[in-house]
Amino acid sequence: PEAKLGQFLGQHHPHMIPAGLPGAGNILVFDNGGECGYGGPNDYPKYRRRHYSRVVEFDPVTLDIVWVYGEGEGERFSSPYIGGVQRLPNGNTLIVEGNLYGDGQNGRVFEVTPEKEIVWSYRTAPQGVVRAPIYRAYRIPPEWVPGNPAGYPAWSDRF
Repeated sequence: PEAKLGQFLGQHHPHMIPAGLPGAGNILVFDNGGECGYGGPNDYPKYRRRHYSRVVEFDPVTLDIVWVYGEGEGERFSSPYIGGVQRLPNGNTLIVEGNLYGDGQNGRVFEVTPEKEIVWSYRTAPQGVVRAPIYRAYRIPPEWVPGNPAGYPAWSDRF
């Protein structure tokens, strides 16, 4: 599988994209990068490092990569310890960088289009503020928000 997918280093949140969403049936995974120890019996050097993270969508039958985000971004997209990913109904992808490399372990949540354009981004703390990581985030439909008083239109009708 490595010949097609490349080597995964510290992956998080691998899951099959649910039915009804773009890419349904494919596997989506946050591949942290960073450092990993291998050694024997593997043919890899004892320690490997990749200085960027990536989000990979691949076909579980053929192992062909369908979509990837992060390659070519270098340390601008690097969360070596935690991360997550969610395919959205509009085809965009929600990405969680749990602890940004070189930024005091702060986190970032952002949404990208299939063309890899960032739609919006949220940082858990200003750059330089120490220790504000994030483990996971999900986009939920507005109608799931509780507490809609009787007589008010549904959130989805207002936006």
